[in-house]
Order: sequence, then structure tokens, then C-alpha cells
Amino acid sequence: MFNNNAKILFFSQGEKEAFDLVAKARFIHPHLPPYLQLSENGNRGRMHFSFNDSEITALPSTEKAGKGTDTTIVVRDELFTHPYGAENFTAVGPTLDSGGQSIDLSTLESDDLKNHFRERVDKAFNGAMRVDYPSGLVLFKKGKYEPVLVFLGWKLRPTRLEGLELDDWVELRIKSKYTPYQIEKQYPATIEEVLKTSRERSYFDVKVTEDMRLHILDPLMEGHEVPIFDGIVKVYKPPVIGERYLIFTDPSDGVEDPFHTVVMHSKTYEGVCEASGMLTADKCALVHDTLVRKYNDAPNTYEANSYSGGKFSESIKNLKTPCQLSRRDIQTGKVIPDKLGWWTSGEKGGGGSKAIMLSGLEEAIRTRSIISHNRETINQFQSFIVPEGERPQKTRGSHDDAVMAWAGVWQIRKYLPQGTVTISSGTYTG
Repeated sequence: MFNNNAKILFFSQGEKEAFDLVAKARFIHPHLPPYLQLSENGNRGRMHFSFNDSEITALPSTEKAGKGTDTTIVVRDELFTHPYGAENFTAVGPTLDSGGQSIDLSTLESDDLKNHFRERVDKAFNGAMRVDYPSGLVLFKKGKYEPVLVFLGWKLRPTRLEGLELDDWVELRIKSKYTPYQIEKQYPATIEEVLKTSRERSYFDVKVTEDMRLHILDPLMEGHEVPIFDGIVKVYKPPVIGERYLIFTDPSDGVEDPFHTVVMHSKTYEGVCEASGMLTADKCALVHDTLVRKYNDAPNTYEANSYSGGKFSESIKNLKTPCQLSRRDIQTGKVIPDKLGWWTSGEKGGGGSKAIMLSGLEEAIRTRSIISHNRETINQFQSFIVPEGERPQKTRGSHDDAVMAWAGVWQIRKYLPQGTVTISSGTYTG
């Protein structure tokens, strides 16, 4: 608006996002004081000011976008998400070398250290002179020809919800909804929080578990002949005649932790049914037994260690649950005769079976092999961490019953013979 023939390029990860940037500029323009408003025309992807022949143009971030243009300012929005950020920077760079300006805007994820935007931020931050402003905005600058870094923490917005102080808003809307790991990523208060490598690394691939949310479904209102036990059982797909399923339960005593049962299709690895709740071991066993029978006498087992595991095992025996898998030495895969239920402990007594099971689940998630439709399951995946120098574990205040149930059902699938197998009752040894 104040320069003749100014050429402004707006880049975003895709065409729609780039058009949205132009829409923001077009919204702001008529809200300026009348003496600042210029006659403007254009389309969704372009604003043109005939008074000085200046323009704003939107482009998706591609390898060659902006190459060869006579650019005054380049604005790249949410640069962390641009698929060709580095290549685009190389393409547009020569047009800026004679005095143009590049403005990169983005949130930043601490996990991806090789991301183009992360590299740009590191370059501007390392060794820079820091200036703290009363507003809370922080500026890092090194010199005339070096990039300048501006950090805006989440607290710069003084009111997030009318009538609520920031601390109350955090308690009500943030801490109750997100894991500590997610809060650290999405609501950093300082630049140090953003740039540090998190000590509490998520054990499961963060990007994959976030993508898993695309598969979340509301359970069926009726279980299609599968009892739902007052909503404790969540049926996403009813049993199909001739299909084979696998079932694993992490039992509970109904006091501190909930139980969790996973019913997984043996070929697609989809969680067609999951059950969870605060039930005593005998009632957990009844849910487990019911699901085994309804899902075509599914091969099944459960976590046998601890007091709840013992009571669960006793109840399963009394219920004469069919198709139970024999216990195995998880390290060798060998059957342990006359033992049912799996021992899923740490190094002592369990031969490190828990670590092996969790490692298997980590690979299954990372390779996108499993599908869970259960929101709470995905929340548990995302709150399962590896503190520096320690073993994988749940975060304080969370649960890991869904994690262990999925780790168990994924492990037992390894010991099923391929092909069509018919099991009517009794003990299934694989």
C-alpha cells in the first residue's frame, strides 16, 4: 500500500490454506481507516491495488513456487507443515537477495529436529541477543543480515474465555483434555520449552497416534446380539460368521484401575470391539467370556499376574471359557504346559515379557498395522512415555490398561496358525 510495484507472496502448505491467507488480508483492508483504503480487485488467490500496481498473490508451497518472480516480501504461513519448505526457500531466495524480506510464521514441534522451519529457528536463536518486552513478546537478533526470531507464548492472549482467568481456563479446558506431552507441544509459554528435546518422550509415534484419531467411531447403540453391559462394552463392528477374532483382557480389581478388553480381527488387525470400566475381577471375567463366545469362540487370553489376574483366572476357569491360549515364554515362544493366562511383568519373574510386548505394539503402531476406534485407547497411547533413562510407562494420573490389552492381543496373533481353523471349545494351544 505504501510502495509502487510491491509484490507480496503468501505461501501455505496447500492452495486452500494459501487462499485463506488472502482472505484474512481482504478482511482487514476495509476495516482500516478510510484514508488508508485503496481500490482493490482480484480473486480468491490475489489482491491487486491499481493505485500503485502492487499485489498480494497466494501460492501453495511447492519446490519451485515463486521462482523467477520479482518479490518484495514472502510470507510463509505454518511453515513447519510445508512439504517442500527447504526447496521452496531455495527457489524464492534469489528474488529476495536484492533487498526483499522473508517472514516465516509457524508453530513448532520439538520432535522433528530436521524440519526446515526448525533449522531456521535454531539458526536465529543460537548465540542471539535476547530482548524481552513488557508484553511478554521475546525477540532474538544477531545483526543486520541475520534472521530475527520473534517468539509469542500462549499467555500473550490475556483472555481465552470470557469470565475466566487464564489459570482457571487452563484447568478447565487444557489440563482436562490434553496429556502433559500435548500441552508441552501445543501451549508453550517460553521459547526454551519449544526448543528443548522433551525428557518425557512419547513411546509411540506421535504423528501416527494423532492420525489414528481419524478412525475414531461412535460405538453402535445396540451390540447386534453382543451384550453391551450398560455401555461398558463398545461394539464398533458386530461379529461376522466365518471371521476369526482374537481377544485379550487386562483385568482389574475395580478399585484403582479399570479393566480393558480388546477384540481384534485376526487379519485386518482392527479393534472391532473394546470394553473398559471399573469392574471387579469376576465381572471382568464375565465380560471377557461373553465376548469370546459372541465373537465366534475367539482364541483368547489375559494378563494373569497380580491379585486381580489371579481372581480373573479363577473366574474364567469357573465359566469354562472356550478357546483359551496356553501361556508362553514370550522370549522363546515356547508353550508353558498346564498354564493359562499370560504373565506380563517386567524383568523380575516375567523374563522381560512386558518390554517385549510393548516393543511389539510400538512397531505395530509405527507401521500403522492396527486400527482402534476407541478415543480413550488413543489417549492412552499418547500419554505413554519414556522418561530419560527409564522404562516405558504411563504418565502420572493416567492409565495403561488399554495399552497392555492391545500389546497382549498383538502378541498372541503371532502364535496362531495360518489358514482356516475351526475351534469349538476347550483349550487352544496354537
